[in-house]
Amino acid sequence: MRNRFPEKFLPCGKLLACVVFSGISLIAFADTYTDAEIAYRNGQYSKAFHFFQLAAKEGNKDALYNLGHMHLQGKGTQQNLTEARNCFLQAAQKADPGAQYQLGNLYYYGYGIPKDCQTAYKWYMKAAGQHYTPALYALGTLHEEGCGVSKNPYKATMRFRQAAERGDARAQYQIGYRYFTGYGSRRDRDKAYEWLARAAEQNNQTALDFLEKYFRTRQNGKETYPVNDS
Repeated sequence: MRNRFPEKFLPCGKLLACVVFSGISLIAFADTYTDAEIAYRNGQYSKAFHFFQLAAKEGNKDALYNLGHMHLQGKGTQQNLTEARNCFLQAAQKADPGAQYQLGNLYYYGYGIPKDCQTAYKWYMKAAGQHYTPALYALGTLHEEGCGVSKNPYKATMRFRQAAERGDARAQYQIGYRYFTGYGSRRDRDKAYEWLARAAEQNNQTALDFLEKYFRTRQNGKETYPVNDS
C-alpha cells in the first residue's frame, strides 16, 4: 500500500490570479503561498510552515491542506494530530477533495482519534463525488471489509473499477485479481491479464508477482492464459 498520507503540492507555476477584493490586492497572497512551496522543496520546513500559515489565514485551502500534513508529520513544527485534523477539516469544508480524503484516512485508521468507519465513509464519499481517485479506492476497501457499510464484494469491485480506470495501480491489480478468481466479478482471464498488466506497467509489485506465478509467455512474445487455475 502506498503512503496513506501522500504529500500534495501544486506546481509552482500554478498561482492564484491577481484579483482585488475590498480594495486589497491578493498578489502578496499568491506570493506567500509560492514562497511556502519553494521553502518546503528546499527543506526549509520551519520557513515553509510560517508562510503556509500566512496563506491559510487568507483562506487558501491548499495552504490549509499542506499545514495539515506538516502538523501530521511534525515537519516545521511539533507533531500535533489535533491541529492536523483541524487544518484538513477547514480545507475539506472548502471542498478540497484531498483534504476530504485525508479526513477519511484519519477516521479509518484511527490516527489520533477513535477509529470510525462510518465517518470515514462520509468523507471518502465527498472526495469520490469529485472523482478523487484515492477516495474511490478507499470506498472499495470499505465495501470489501464491511467497514462502516455492508460488506459487498460487487460494490467493492465497482469502486475499484472506477479507480482503476483513472489509473490507480492498486485498483488495477484488484480488478485483474477479481477477473481471474471470479470474486465479486465474472471470470475472464483475458480481462484479468489486461488489468494485471496495466498494474505491472506501473511497477505494482503484487501484480508483477501474480503475473510471474500464474501467467507465462510464448516464445513469440504473446502472453497465454494462466498456467495455474488455482
